[in-house]
Amino acid sequence: MEDICASLPEAKKSTVYRIVDSLEKEGKVRCTGSIGRRTQYQYSGSLCPMHMHIKCRVCGKTEHLDYATTEAIRKAVDDLLGFETLATTVLDGLCGECRKNKENN
Repeated sequence: MEDICASLPEAKKSTVYRIVDSLEKEGKVRCTGSIGRRTQYQYSGSLCPMHMHIKCRVCGKTEHLDYATTEAIRKAVDDLLGFETLATTVLDGLCGECRKNKENN
């Protein structure tokens, strides 16, 4: 949300929040989780099918997981824990570079 507000300096923050809230209610964006106090959203129209992301908790680099990988994760969670769906689409961890930096320090 903060990124949207920063890219639209002429728009009032409250207006941006109202628009994003409206888009979420219409199913055009979905909340993918929060990092600290920052809520993240993802476009959810026909051009972007449901898929998960993996995000580095150190540098913030985000990678898209393909649909097949996303479905395999969802099926594994369902089989192991009985969860039918996952609300969040962002998994966090360490990217290769940050992991290497951590190991070298």
